[in-house]
Amino acid sequence: MTKLILALQADTLQKAKKIYQKTKGWIDVYKVGIDLFTRTGPSIVNYLVRNNKEEVFLDLKFCDIPSIVSKAVLNSIRLGISMLTIHTTGGVEMMKKTSETVKEYCAKHHLKKSPLILGVTILTSISEKEFGYLWTKRTSRNLASQVLHLAYLAKKAGLDGVVASAHEVKAIKKECGPEFIVVVPGIRISPPETEIIEETKKITHDDQVRFETPSYAAKNGADYIVVGRPIIQAIDPIAVIKKIHDELKV
Repeated sequence: MTKLILALQADTLQKAKKIYQKTKGWIDVYKVGIDLFTRTGPSIVNYLVRNNKEEVFLDLKFCDIPSIVSKAVLNSIRLGISMLTIHTTGGVEMMKKTSETVKEYCAKHHLKKSPLILGVTILTSISEKEFGYLWTKRTSRNLASQVLHLAYLAKKAGLDGVVASAHEVKAIKKECGPEFIVVVPGIRISPPETEIIEETKKITHDDQVRFETPSYAAKNGADYIVVGRPIIQAIDPIAVIKKIHDELKV
């Protein structure tokens, strides 16, 4: 069954802790992104992992030369996180070096469960039009086929999976196999009736362009979905989480 990741979108450590306290016991994995991490540093990760034994998805999207990224990833997994991201556009050698470094570290320290290394493909905030501005002159691929190509390279380089929109999950699973992990951000929901206020009756997508519902992502084979604001900004976060869980039962 598709698992739920909650993006801890907060501007202070105290606010992040409050979100956690409101939702603990209902979430599979907590995501710490670049916004929260650059504000709190490792403190929020330590709070979740060491103090509360939660699984953490450290979504810092590393992209640099292979040696630098592999060192950054090592520093990350020493925090005890369960998942992290690097950019596939950093190149095959960068992905390969990262994968090899993590495997060596886990073997050396006899870690029973290796953290998942995920490759970010094309951000869900990028539309087909913007993709054209960025890449079309250099490739004949459209956005969807480019995502698939990057996923193939990620698997070839030894990564555990990728981050992609719900629209590409089925093709990625077909190309890379059912065991290749796909994490889907850009998830938006219709709120429960108790959450609907007159001025916000529509699904909101904020800066996401390629967004979808939990049920769509699950039916297409997503291993994880990432949800943030629809839960965090809810009057009753648990009611929203329950609705998401119902949609994920496919």
